[in-house]
Amino acid sequence: MLDLSSSQALDYEYQGQKYTIQVYGDNQSEVTRYILPQPVIETGTDGLPKFSLTEFNNAEQVTGQCNLQTVLITPPGAVNAVRDKFGPETIIGAWEWSAGTAYFNYQYPNDQGELQSFSAPAWPSLTPTTTTGGVAQTSGQAAWTVSLPSQAAVASFIGAFGPGGNGAFSVEYQMEVPGSLPGVTVTIAFDSTIAYTYEQEIDVDKNVWGSVTSRTVTINQYLNSSGAGSIDYVWGAIDPESSQGQQIQNWANQTLRNAVQQSVDDAIALLEQNVPQGNEYTFSMSQVSSFSTVYSSNQVVIWVAQSSTQLPAFSESEWDSLYQQVNTAPLSVVFALQNTNLKANKINSITISVTSPSGSDRGTLTDKDSTWTFSKPAVSAGNQPNFTYSYSYSVAYSNGTSWESPKIEGDAAPSGQTSETINAGDLRALAVTIQTTNINYDTDVDYVEVDFSFTNTNTAPGIPAETVTRNNKFQQNNDPWEVQFYTAVPYTTPYQYAVKYVMKNGSTVELAPASPQNTNQVFITSAVYPKTYFLNVVWPEPGSPDVMKDLFLQANYVDPNNTVSVPPQMWQLPTKPPQPPTPWQFQAPLNTNAYVQILTAQYTLNNQIIQLPLPLNVLPGTVINVSYKQTPFMITIEPSLVKWADDNSSDGNQMVIVNAYLLQPDGRTMTQQRSFQFTKGTGVQYYSFLLEGPTPELEWYYTLQYFSGGEPIETPQQSTTSSILILPSTLSAQRLMANTALPLEAAVSMPRLKAAHQKLYLGQNTAAKTPKHEYHHMQVK
Repeated sequence: MLDLSSSQALDYEYQGQKYTIQVYGDNQSEVTRYILPQPVIETGTDGLPKFSLTEFNNAEQVTGQCNLQTVLITPPGAVNAVRDKFGPETIIGAWEWSAGTAYFNYQYPNDQGELQSFSAPAWPSLTPTTTTGGVAQTSGQAAWTVSLPSQAAVASFIGAFGPGGNGAFSVEYQMEVPGSLPGVTVTIAFDSTIAYTYEQEIDVDKNVWGSVTSRTVTINQYLNSSGAGSIDYVWGAIDPESSQGQQIQNWANQTLRNAVQQSVDDAIALLEQNVPQGNEYTFSMSQVSSFSTVYSSNQVVIWVAQSSTQLPAFSESEWDSLYQQVNTAPLSVVFALQNTNLKANKINSITISVTSPSGSDRGTLTDKDSTWTFSKPAVSAGNQPNFTYSYSYSVAYSNGTSWESPKIEGDAAPSGQTSETINAGDLRALAVTIQTTNINYDTDVDYVEVDFSFTNTNTAPGIPAETVTRNNKFQQNNDPWEVQFYTAVPYTTPYQYAVKYVMKNGSTVELAPASPQNTNQVFITSAVYPKTYFLNVVWPEPGSPDVMKDLFLQANYVDPNNTVSVPPQMWQLPTKPPQPPTPWQFQAPLNTNAYVQILTAQYTLNNQIIQLPLPLNVLPGTVINVSYKQTPFMITIEPSLVKWADDNSSDGNQMVIVNAYLLQPDGRTMTQQRSFQFTKGTGVQYYSFLLEGPTPELEWYYTLQYFSGGEPIETPQQSTTSSILILPSTLSAQRLMANTALPLEAAVSMPRLKAAHQKLYLGQNTAAKTPKHEYHHMQVK
């Protein structure tokens, strides 16, 4: 496998021209080397570059259109140069790209003469179609159609590509490839609440999230300026300042950006599904999930290999065939496969048929030729060109069958240039390869079971949804499981997979189903981490008249989002032991909604049996404290009624903050203050006030802050004696000014919760049953 720690630059000369290439090694083969390919403009079968620049003049203005197609190649002479460097027995390995994006970077002046920079994305072909050193790898074919709105823009392209041009434009490929992470541990994390706070401090154009390119730029701004993203490194023998260290840091930064990009895309996709067509929606970073991911040494990761080149100018003879002037407006539509491997999906080819008022044409898409451009002079209706068109496509499957899509209408107005992307869902085919990596099957994990499911809801009324399920058991790493099938109709829904870890100690961990955006590869890593909880008992001091003995405590670990079968922990201490009690150790996923639930807790104090008020739920920590000097009063904060911003409502909330506290007898000084933060997905939270004696009823205080896009709305100080605080669905300034009672008490809100929370525990405090001088306390720090 590709060894990311072995990258080195190699300079050589071939036929009088100097080249620099990047070479990687293989951690399983000492004689295998990988040459990072470089982008160039593809050469067609006619010997000409796949490039065209057309200048249009309609007597009113000059516009233009540039079409170009690039591929990834191994520079000439590179294979021999590598073998001269590393030995004649060197084997040239193939790059196994899993995904990628190519960017065409160009510039032209605006109406005020100011130079503007642009970066247009395209999606390269992923199927091996070329041969390097005797092995097949993808050509990375990518295509662009760029609309040039002014004569100045056309002149910029002529200046860059014409004879004697400046070669100022470039193409950059960012290709994803599985590789082995060298001797370093990297933790990437993103805190959406920090990003949301930053969002309140700057002027954000909400429409920017509708554009993929602008969305990427904005994500980079958030990560660079807000401090919401973090990367921690534990370096081994690698020098962080070395070229290898810099590559690892570049990979970590790109991985963080990609992860945030995916979280944003998922949140926006959910918003678009829930908002009626034609309606606007409001997006903010509070709707993006926070995350923290650990990448360990030798773990298989998705490495982002970057390769770029300055595009050279053409010769006089080439330019005569590539540049033309036309006195009409063009209609141009680029059809391209979007991160779709036809071979993996068992598809031979796609035939596209296009009709328009300007004429008709037909083209074919394959893994080798993943783009095709329909181009015709537009027919004018009056003084306006007609840019409408329609198309359908026929899919030829590997099993000999075929499928014809319905006719799809399109309009390239106002520029006359547009693109249509085709993915696997459009082709009624789904393919994904799943494998485990970096899982310790030797000592911790017995096996990993993956349940794959796919439901296609894109069916006609009255026709049941199409469902496909698969199951596989993994007992070793890097053992790929291929899932491939055809669907009855096109689909847009993502597949799901649930992962179950069966540990060697008999416990199991089943994660909540994941829904990636139908990627072709899934790497499952270890999602369980060791947890240790210590029991700390405050026994009476020597010489104290109090005698404490026979402590018995039973605890459960509860994960409301994942199925975790951790055996209950029981501590039984007849008297104070000479050593601390045996800690509670197990493995479980990282989940901030998980908590420890005390099921049984009692001890004998001065020959009287003391039973603590139960159940007692506490957020997970590392130490469970038990004391006879204080009484716990547990409160439950329930957010189920909160209406979040993606609930198809204009008054939805993005974040809620609850401040809970007690007041000293002076009525002003706050004690035991605790702040709780809720966003969409945050579960019930618990807290225990510590009291200096048994209290049958406790008055405690709180304030609420609701964030819904503008200035936060904050309630004045409220008080309650209930052990449950049920957060209202939303707040408004008018509601507070009218002094309307908030539906926070359990007695008021319980009917609304009954259907959704049939098992909601009321949290009755039983401290009143405790003898007056016998105090106790339990909490998790």
